Amino acid sequence: LAENIPPDDPLAVNSTGSQAGPLTLGRLQDWVEQAEDDGGGWVPIVFHEIDNSGSPDTVSPTTFAQFLDWLAPRAAARRPAPEPRAVAVRAGSA
Repeated sequence: LAENIPPDDPLAVNSTGSQAGPLTLGRLQDWVEQAEDDGGGWVPIVFHEIDNSGSPDTVSPTTFAQFLDWLAPRAAARRPAPEPRAVAVRAGSA
């Protein structure tokens, strides 16, 4: 799940992928903890929308805030990641 830092191929970065339903706090925490247990790395998480629709790949504003509150102390305790490089991808080319 976790991507190397820096990624081996900046145009093919591993991510959590598309989800069948809305993202839950437990699912988000599991991804981070799994990466920590596997030695660390980047965990690109795709949030298509932050709303209360319950659609796939969405997260509610409350769950998103809870995740950030849970994540902040973990991030502060870790070494800073290298600055990401900007990568431009044309629509339809990914």
